[in-house]
Amino acid sequence: MILALRSICLLLLTLSASAQDFDEIPMGIAKNNYQLKGNVQSVIQHTYVPAKDAPIYMADKKWERDAGWTKMETKELVIDSSGHVLQLKAAVLEDSKKAGISNSKTQMHYAKEKLVAIVHWQEEKRIDSIRLHYKRVGPLDNYTVYDHKHKIQYKVTYAYDRNGRVITVRKKDESNYPVAMVKYKYNQNKLIEKQYFNRDFIHTDTRRYSDSKVSDSLYNSSFVLMDNTGKIKTGMTFVKNKDGAILEQSTLNSERQVTDYRKYRYDSHKEMAEASIFSTTLQQNIVNKISYDEQGNWTSKEVYHNDILFNLVERSLIYR
Repeated sequence: MILALRSICLLLLTLSASAQDFDEIPMGIAKNNYQLKGNVQSVIQHTYVPAKDAPIYMADKKWERDAGWTKMETKELVIDSSGHVLQLKAAVLEDSKKAGISNSKTQMHYAKEKLVAIVHWQEEKRIDSIRLHYKRVGPLDNYTVYDHKHKIQYKVTYAYDRNGRVITVRKKDESNYPVAMVKYKYNQNKLIEKQYFNRDFIHTDTRRYSDSKVSDSLYNSSFVLMDNTGKIKTGMTFVKNKDGAILEQSTLNSERQVTDYRKYRYDSHKEMAEASIFSTTLQQNIVNKISYDEQGNWTSKEVYHNDILFNLVERSLIYR
């Protein structure tokens, strides 16, 4: 199930560092990902779909959820008094399990206001964990990924320049042998390039970034991924507002042809209200009808695909 909601999509993110993006610093699950306002203690969220024999619910009609609807998923978010997310639990129905989706749990641990560990569980079984270590004064020094038996899978180390910018990231295997490396390049304080190297220290790919200011409220940004001969493999372009929210997004192939284009509109609460998707395999308009509580946090989202109800997401929030 793909929920076309900015904050709901973030709920579905797995935190394990992928092999391709190992250089990205694990951030855990941040309260700001959900744009929560006020001193929230916990959030419980349920996703419903109409019964298979139910009538079609249209965006321009009034309707109410009844007992025949199916609850597809329940998520629970626990937040401490400092605003740190401590735990995210997700429970799914048997039909979802048949589709390869499992009950899951992610736990975050902190020390002196810094994230120091992330632990992932599936069906009450620990599957992996990430341990983060920081320099005595300053940023992340390294993190290590362990399997379910607490055996090291790999370790990632960071090197910084005098200005505190990341310049080199190395990935090491369980024997502490380097197997991959990423080098960063900057123009003043802007990241303009990443160079990727394999275990033999051979340059394999380059990712180049660019951005420009269109107006006081609009910005363009893009990146292109090239192989070691300079041939383009893929790329993306973005138009963002002053808050960093994506207004337009395009994906390009190796021939610089647009294969996927998306346009977004946000409401006054900065939640995504509408998305238009055009790709080689899909043309879809998504509308989110959103209700809010007195604190300005959303409590329900009706998600429509091409004017037909796709699902309903309801959540309750407990405040301190």
